[in-house]
Amino acid sequence: MSWVESVKRVMAGFLIAQLIGIPFGLALAVNRYFRDIFFPPFEILRPIPPLAWVPAALIFWPTNEMSIIFVTFLGAFFTIVINVLGGARTIDVRYLRAAQSMGANQWHLFSRIILPGTLPSIFTGAAVGMGITWNVVLAAEMVSGGGSQSGGGLGFFI
Repeated sequence: MSWVESVKRVMAGFLIAQLIGIPFGLALAVNRYFRDIFFPPFEILRPIPPLAWVPAALIFWPTNEMSIIFVTFLGAFFTIVINVLGGARTIDVRYLRAAQSMGANQWHLFSRIILPGTLPSIFTGAAVGMGITWNVVLAAEMVSGGGSQSGGGLGFFI
């Protein structure tokens, strides 16, 4: 069944994007040195549409399946990171200062203020990323010719 292949690809790419994107976005928001090093290349790569990566992915990944999952990952990754970063940066600094004045260490600031305050943005990024992921997987399946032996996916049949 072709739709099962597409669902597997979407779930794989989306899960990897969540596992990498959320910690990456939080690290960009919390650590100035990390942001100074990794944010400029991130911003250079972010405007490139995920489908523009399809030819390079087909060349550099050993299978079509991995290429499709990689492009699907990119579709969600940038959206998730930007939402997490934006959510963490909009936390009112007064909350952080109040917690520091009561003796909170860096871990308490992160676990009790920054992470809970960022959760709405994490869920927003996940929702938007899932929509983009479906668009990208269909287009990647069209371009790559399906990708797997068992079925081409929905994009292959469009």
